Amino acid sequence: MLTISNPVSSIDQATLERAFDPWFRGSAAADEQAPGSGLGLVIARGLARLMGGDVALRVENAVSDPVGGGARLAPVVHAELTLPLA
Repeated sequence: MLTISNPVSSIDQATLERAFDPWFRGSAAADEQAPGSGLGLVIARGLARLMGGDVALRVENAVSDPVGGGARLAPVVHAELTLPLA
């Protein structure tokens, strides 16, 4: 399994549910300044499924950083790619 992680300032359930909808760019992209077309996850999932795999999103909630004096770390979104072995 390949995992790509991205720390985010916040992500809500509605955004997660629509993340694989074509052209959906999330609420942070509403200002039209954010890059992207909203097709990356759609294309990645489609290609993975053609090869018998899948792409899924998983959110790891924010935790306290024991090294940083208990500072709160941002939640992290993990995009996980799974493909069958050849």
